[in-house]
Amino acid sequence: MLAPVAWSRPREWCRSGPERRVAFNDRGIKPKVPVMLRRTLVEHDNEPTEISSTWSPVSVAEGTALAESEDLKQGVRRYVEAAAGTALDHIIEHITARNPTKEERTLLDVKSSATLLTVYAVTFDATGKPWVVVESVLPGDRQRA
Repeated sequence: MLAPVAWSRPREWCRSGPERRVAFNDRGIKPKVPVMLRRTLVEHDNEPTEISSTWSPVSVAEGTALAESEDLKQGVRRYVEAAAGTALDHIIEHITARNPTKEERTLLDVKSSATLLTVYAVTFDATGKPWVVVESVLPGDRQRA
């Protein structure tokens, strides 16, 4: 469960990968791999616009800014590539629409009947090894095409 007071500089450690987030694709980070989870509540004009959750292997995150609680100075991709010594090559995405959980209703300030867009993305190197899993949860009425 997310702690609303920790949103400015979030960090959470997990013992296992995001099973639900990669259920659409068996090529995601394996459930038993220790991962680091960063969660962020993104705001625009003082309005919550996204909950972003990023999982990366602990072996890659440790010793980098990914394991710190401060805001990142560059994208996750750069940190992972430098720490893993590999280039990230491609992403597979899965997009769904659903109603919010109780926690998401509170954090995003939406009603239980609101439609959320959820984007799951798994990032791979050229050999097909997964390195990063991202879940972005967005209120459908606050997005523009």
